[in-house]
Amino acid sequence: MSSPIGVKILSMWAALVGGAMLVLAVIANPLYFPLSLGSLAAAYGLWNRRYWGLILEIVLMAIEGVRDIATDNVPGFVVVLLIFGYLYTQRRHFS
Repeated sequence: MSSPIGVKILSMWAALVGGAMLVLAVIANPLYFPLSLGSLAAAYGLWNRRYWGLILEIVLMAIEGVRDIATDNVPGFVVVLLIFGYLYTQRRHFS
């Protein structure tokens, strides 16, 4: 069974964000290092339809959602909720 295209897109986005955060961690702020590794791991897990990748991506999105609420970023929080909903509907594809 093939992964849904949305899951593949989310995994590529997570890899892109993880890579950018890794560069940022090296250049400017080492506090981004754990989040960048988590994002890269989640991208790998989503791409290969691993359940731990789904859980890790949900945890990282929860962190992003909390950050959005703390900074009054309502559109960003809505996007996080939409991604939560999409990942929840696609959970049957993960093992």
